[in-house]
Amino acid sequence: MRTLFTVVLLAVSICLALIMLTINGAFQNQLDSLKANVGTNIEVRPAGSYALLGGGESIQEADIGNISSLPHVVSVQKTAQALYTGNSLVSSINIGRLGRRATSVLGGQFSQMPIVTMGFEPSNSSLVLLGGASANIQSGRYFSANESDANVAVMGQALAKKNNLVLGSKVSINGTDVNIIGIFSSGQAFGDSIMILPFDTEERLFDLSGASSLSVQADTIQNVSTVASSI
Repeated sequence: MRTLFTVVLLAVSICLALIMLTINGAFQNQLDSLKANVGTNIEVRPAGSYALLGGGESIQEADIGNISSLPHVVSVQKTAQALYTGNSLVSSINIGRLGRRATSVLGGQFSQMPIVTMGFEPSNSSLVLLGGASANIQSGRYFSANESDANVAVMGQALAKKNNLVLGSKVSINGTDVNIIGIFSSGQAFGDSIMILPFDTEERLFDLSGASSLSVQADTIQNVSTVASSI
Protein backbone atom coordinates (compact mmCIF):
# COMPACT_ATOMS: atom_id res chain seq x y z
CA MET A 1 0.00 0.00 0.00
CA ARG A 2 2.83 2.35 0.78
CA THR A 3 4.31 1.81 -2.69
CA LEU A 4 0.93 2.31 -4.33
CA PHE A 5 0.29 5.46 -2.27
CA THR A 6 3.67 6.84 -3.33
CA VAL A 7 2.91 6.13 -6.98
CA VAL A 8 -0.48 7.84 -6.67
CA LEU A 9 1.10 10.92 -5.07
CA LEU A 10 3.72 11.03 -7.79
CA ALA A 11 1.04 10.80 -10.50
CA VAL A 12 -0.97 13.57 -8.86
CA SER A 13 2.15 15.74 -8.57
CA ILE A 14 2.97 15.21 -12.25
CA CYS A 15 -0.65 16.08 -13.17
CA LEU A 16 -0.53 19.28 -11.11
CA ALA A 17 2.79 20.20 -12.66
CA LEU A 18 1.38 19.70 -16.15
CA ILE A 19 -1.69 21.77 -15.27
CA MET A 20 0.52 24.57 -13.92
CA LEU A 21 2.66 24.46 -17.06
CA THR A 22 -0.49 24.69 -19.19
CA ILE A 23 -1.87 27.59 -17.15
CA ASN A 24 1.50 29.34 -17.23
CA GLY A 25 1.75 28.83 -20.98
CA ALA A 26 -1.76 30.18 -21.53
CA PHE A 27 -1.01 33.15 -19.28
CA GLN A 28 2.19 33.88 -21.20
CA ASN A 29 0.28 33.72 -24.49
CA GLN A 30 -2.30 36.16 -23.13
CA LEU A 31 0.46 38.41 -21.83
CA ASP A 32 2.21 38.37 -25.22
CA SER A 33 -1.12 39.15 -26.90
CA LEU A 34 -1.74 42.01 -24.48
CA LYS A 35 1.70 43.46 -25.12
CA ALA A 36 1.13 43.25 -28.86
CA ASN A 37 -2.18 45.10 -28.62
CA VAL A 38 -1.24 47.80 -26.13
CA GLY A 39 -0.29 50.94 -28.03
CA THR A 40 3.34 51.94 -28.33
CA ASN A 41 2.50 55.40 -29.67
CA ILE A 42 3.66 58.55 -27.89
CA GLU A 43 1.92 61.84 -28.67
CA VAL A 44 4.27 64.82 -28.78
CA ARG A 45 2.97 68.39 -28.67
CA PRO A 46 4.74 71.75 -28.29
CA ALA A 47 4.98 73.11 -24.78
CA GLY A 48 2.09 75.47 -24.11
CA SER A 49 -0.30 73.97 -26.68
CA TYR A 50 -3.84 73.11 -25.68
CA ALA A 51 -6.17 71.10 -27.91
CA LEU A 52 -8.41 73.36 -30.04
CA LEU A 53 -6.74 76.52 -28.80
CA GLY A 54 -3.32 75.55 -30.17
CA GLY A 55 -0.41 77.51 -28.76
CA GLY A 56 3.29 76.85 -28.44
CA GLU A 57 5.84 76.84 -31.23
CA SER A 58 5.42 74.42 -34.14
CA ILE A 59 7.63 71.33 -34.25
CA GLN A 60 10.15 71.86 -37.03
CA GLU A 61 11.69 69.34 -39.43
CA ALA A 62 15.03 69.42 -37.57
CA ASP A 63 13.26 68.37 -34.37
CA ILE A 64 11.36 65.64 -36.20
CA GLY A 65 14.64 64.35 -37.65
CA ASN A 66 16.25 64.26 -34.21
CA ILE A 67 13.32 62.32 -32.77
CA SER A 68 13.30 59.90 -35.70
CA SER A 69 16.95 59.03 -35.06
CA LEU A 70 16.43 58.16 -31.37
CA PRO A 71 17.00 54.52 -30.36
CA HIS A 72 13.86 52.33 -30.32
CA VAL A 73 11.85 54.76 -32.51
CA VAL A 74 10.11 52.88 -35.33
CA SER A 75 8.25 55.73 -37.01
CA VAL A 76 7.25 59.37 -36.61
CA GLN A 77 4.01 60.70 -38.11
CA LYS A 78 3.47 64.45 -38.16
CA THR A 79 0.16 66.31 -38.04
CA ALA A 80 -0.71 69.94 -38.71
CA GLN A 81 -3.82 71.46 -37.18
CA ALA A 82 -5.88 74.61 -37.75
CA LEU A 83 -9.40 75.95 -37.26
CA TYR A 84 -11.56 76.56 -40.33
CA THR A 85 -12.85 80.14 -40.24
CA GLY A 86 -14.55 80.44 -43.64
CA ASN A 87 -18.24 80.71 -44.51
CA SER A 88 -18.59 77.68 -46.79
CA LEU A 89 -19.01 75.16 -43.96
CA VAL A 90 -21.21 74.94 -40.88
CA SER A 91 -20.13 72.81 -37.93
CA SER A 92 -22.16 69.68 -37.25
CA ILE A 93 -21.88 70.31 -33.49
CA ASN A 94 -23.91 72.99 -31.75
CA ILE A 95 -21.81 74.25 -28.85
CA GLY A 96 -24.96 75.00 -26.86
CA ARG A 97 -25.54 71.27 -26.54
CA LEU A 98 -22.12 70.83 -24.96
CA GLY A 99 -22.87 73.08 -22.02
CA ARG A 100 -21.19 76.00 -20.29
CA ARG A 101 -17.94 74.15 -19.67
CA ALA A 102 -17.17 73.71 -23.39
CA THR A 103 -17.93 77.38 -24.05
CA SER A 104 -15.56 78.36 -21.25
CA VAL A 105 -12.76 76.17 -22.61
CA LEU A 106 -13.10 77.82 -26.03
CA GLY A 107 -13.01 81.27 -24.46
CA GLY A 108 -16.61 82.12 -25.35
CA GLN A 109 -15.57 82.95 -28.92
CA PHE A 110 -17.90 80.58 -30.77
CA SER A 111 -21.65 79.98 -30.93
CA GLN A 112 -20.92 76.62 -32.55
CA MET A 113 -18.06 74.18 -32.11
CA PRO A 114 -15.35 75.33 -34.56
CA ILE A 115 -14.43 73.02 -37.41
CA VAL A 116 -11.01 71.49 -36.93
CA THR A 117 -8.85 70.73 -39.94
CA MET A 118 -5.96 68.30 -39.67
CA GLY A 119 -3.10 67.73 -42.09
CA PHE A 120 -1.79 64.17 -42.44
CA GLU A 121 0.90 62.80 -44.72
CA PRO A 122 -0.36 60.52 -47.52
CA SER A 123 1.93 57.81 -46.14
CA ASN A 124 0.17 57.90 -42.77
CA SER A 125 -1.90 54.74 -42.43
CA SER A 126 -3.15 55.49 -38.90
CA LEU A 127 -5.33 58.59 -38.83
CA VAL A 128 -5.66 59.37 -35.13
CA LEU A 129 -7.82 62.45 -34.62
CA LEU A 130 -8.00 64.94 -31.78
CA GLY A 131 -9.71 63.13 -28.94
CA GLY A 132 -8.04 59.83 -29.78
CA ALA A 133 -10.57 58.44 -32.27
CA SER A 134 -9.42 56.96 -35.58
CA ALA A 135 -10.72 58.00 -38.99
CA ASN A 136 -12.01 55.05 -41.03
CA ILE A 137 -12.82 55.72 -44.69
CA GLN A 138 -16.46 54.83 -45.42
CA SER A 139 -16.67 55.99 -49.03
CA GLY A 140 -14.20 57.34 -51.54
CA ARG A 141 -10.52 57.10 -50.68
CA TYR A 142 -7.56 58.52 -48.77
CA PHE A 143 -4.76 60.58 -50.34
CA SER A 144 -2.41 58.97 -52.83
CA ALA A 145 1.37 59.41 -52.69
CA ASN A 146 1.33 62.15 -55.36
CA GLU A 147 -1.28 64.24 -53.49
CA SER A 148 0.97 65.54 -50.70
CA ASP A 149 0.14 69.14 -51.73
CA ALA A 150 -3.06 68.61 -53.73
CA ASN A 151 -6.29 70.52 -53.15
CA VAL A 152 -8.18 67.48 -51.86
CA ALA A 153 -9.80 66.59 -48.54
CA VAL A 154 -11.35 63.73 -46.58
CA MET A 155 -14.31 64.80 -44.47
CA GLY A 156 -16.06 63.44 -41.39
CA GLN A 157 -19.48 62.02 -42.20
CA ALA A 158 -21.40 64.29 -39.82
CA LEU A 159 -19.76 67.41 -41.25
CA ALA A 160 -20.48 66.23 -44.80
CA LYS A 161 -24.12 65.49 -43.98
CA LYS A 162 -24.62 68.82 -42.22
CA ASN A 163 -23.38 70.68 -45.29
CA ASN A 164 -25.01 68.42 -47.91
CA LEU A 165 -21.63 67.42 -49.30
CA VAL A 166 -20.85 64.22 -51.19
CA LEU A 167 -17.84 62.79 -52.99
CA GLY A 168 -16.78 65.26 -55.66
CA SER A 169 -18.18 68.31 -53.82
CA LYS A 170 -15.92 71.33 -53.48
CA VAL A 171 -15.28 73.46 -50.41
CA SER A 172 -13.60 76.88 -50.40
CA ILE A 173 -10.74 77.17 -47.92
CA ASN A 174 -9.18 80.62 -47.74
CA GLY A 175 -9.98 81.25 -51.38
CA THR A 176 -8.95 77.83 -52.71
CA ASP A 177 -11.44 75.20 -53.89
CA VAL A 178 -10.77 71.81 -52.29
CA ASN A 179 -12.28 68.61 -53.70
CA ILE A 180 -13.85 66.08 -51.31
CA ILE A 181 -12.46 62.66 -52.28
CA GLY A 182 -13.35 60.64 -49.18
CA ILE A 183 -15.77 60.52 -46.25
CA PHE A 184 -14.82 58.89 -42.96
CA SER A 185 -16.38 57.76 -39.71
CA SER A 186 -14.71 57.96 -36.30
CA GLY A 187 -17.46 56.76 -34.01
CA GLN A 188 -17.42 60.12 -32.19
CA ALA A 189 -19.44 63.28 -32.80
CA PHE A 190 -16.39 65.52 -32.57
CA GLY A 191 -14.25 63.31 -34.81
CA ASP A 192 -16.99 63.14 -37.43
CA SER A 193 -16.93 66.94 -37.69
CA ILE A 194 -13.23 67.13 -38.64
CA MET A 195 -11.81 67.72 -42.11
CA ILE A 196 -8.52 66.11 -43.15
CA LEU A 197 -6.12 67.58 -45.72
CA PRO A 198 -2.72 66.46 -46.99
CA PHE A 199 -0.04 67.80 -44.64
CA ASP A 200 1.57 70.19 -47.16
CA THR A 201 -1.86 71.43 -48.27
CA GLU A 202 -2.78 72.18 -44.66
CA GLU A 203 0.43 74.19 -44.24
CA ARG A 204 -0.13 76.11 -47.48
CA LEU A 205 -3.81 76.94 -47.04
CA PHE A 206 -3.51 77.96 -43.39
CA ASP A 207 -0.05 79.57 -43.63
CA LEU A 208 1.51 77.15 -41.16
CA SER A 209 5.12 76.12 -40.69
CA GLY A 210 5.92 72.83 -38.99
CA ALA A 211 3.85 70.22 -37.20
CA SER A 212 1.26 70.77 -34.49
CA SER A 213 1.86 67.30 -33.06
CA LEU A 214 3.75 64.07 -33.64
CA SER A 215 2.78 60.44 -33.20
CA VAL A 216 5.96 58.59 -32.29
CA GLN A 217 5.92 54.79 -32.30
CA ALA A 218 8.33 52.86 -30.09
CA ASP A 219 9.47 49.37 -31.05
CA THR A 220 8.10 47.67 -27.91
CA ILE A 221 5.91 48.60 -24.95
CA GLN A 222 8.93 48.11 -22.66
CA ASN A 223 10.75 50.97 -24.44
CA VAL A 224 7.90 53.49 -24.44
CA SER A 225 9.03 55.26 -21.27
CA THR A 226 12.65 55.30 -22.49
CA VAL A 227 11.67 56.90 -25.80
CA ALA A 228 9.38 59.40 -24.04
CA SER A 229 12.19 60.41 -21.68
CA SER A 230 14.59 60.82 -24.59
CA ILE A 231 12.13 63.05 -26.44
